[in-house]
Amino acid sequence: MGGVVKELPREELPPFYADMSTYAFKSYCIYQTMKMNLSEQYIWLDAGCGLSGSLDAERNLISRYGFYSPHSSTTCAALTYATVLDEFGDEYCGYGDKQMLASGVVGFDINDKKAVAVITDWYHLTFKKELLAPEWSNKENHRQDQSLLSMVYYNHNYKSVPLLERRLYNVRIHLNKKLS
Repeated sequence: MGGVVKELPREELPPFYADMSTYAFKSYCIYQTMKMNLSEQYIWLDAGCGLSGSLDAERNLISRYGFYSPHSSTTCAALTYATVLDEFGDEYCGYGDKQMLASGVVGFDINDKKAVAVITDWYHLTFKKELLAPEWSNKENHRQDQSLLSMVYYNHNYKSVPLLERRLYNVRIHLNKKLS
């Protein structure tokens, strides 16, 4: 198992990408790493994540279903800005009641076409400021990359992937909040 370290080419990206609070860099990094084709499986862990054991359970889910991101503690409607939900239109109308994904952990198999489509669509949507960081949105009413990832995930019919509860596996998220 290895890693890749690259500098984010901020000068090549839209100005709102430089605002790290939008987390646009996450989909950019994941997509660009995927294009390098260095592995069959990829797992992104935010800096605030910690491991309490191996990633075998997560890797097994990725092998079986092509994609893994644990559920967040709320719904898409609760933390996706209203204009973003409106922008997605009727095909997304039922997704507001679905559980938001916790984009601090994103795993996928490069050979799974649906999973690659989720990552690709998520990446492209983060270049649309009106979706990623709409005017008047904030952390209380919109979760930038997390909202977009969740909507794209459900749009690609990932409706029944079981056991997405993060407490069942070895990745612990938001540890940075516990240290503050």
